[in-house]
Amino acid sequence: MAMGAPVGALIAFVVGVHAMSLAWCLCHVALLLPAAAQPFVQRKPFKIAARMAAGAFLGSVFFRCGALLLTPSPAWGEVAVLLTLTWALARALLWLRARFPTNPCASCPLGVYPTCSWNLPRLMRDADPLLAEALAAAPVEVFGSESTHGPKA
Repeated sequence: MAMGAPVGALIAFVVGVHAMSLAWCLCHVALLLPAAAQPFVQRKPFKIAARMAAGAFLGSVFFRCGALLLTPSPAWGEVAVLLTLTWALARALLWLRARFPTNPCASCPLGVYPTCSWNLPRLMRDADPLLAEALAAAPVEVFGSESTHGPKA
């Protein structure tokens, strides 16, 4: 997001504060669509682009608010509406992310966290002796497969 904010502010500066219309507002909402799709598209390049677009949205909105407040007759009402809409959109995106969390362990072939084969060596290394003994004696089902069963005696 930090990379997108200067881009959004620069675009808002080039276009001009007073040239922003309903079409400009709709373009800003379109900048948030990739962020809304982010919980469902788990690809790193897409996540980077979505966060940069969200940053461009914020940079442009805050640049416009600042420019409106620095005019001879500040437009407090428009600034309040912009900030309220930005807050509402942010809350909606956060709700969407909380509603559809991604669980990387759901399709992992290494077992169930925290006793999966990916984490088990660290768990055994840092565990107190009683826990290490219990994990070593645990049934195979706890670890997900034969290859992830605790340390061999």
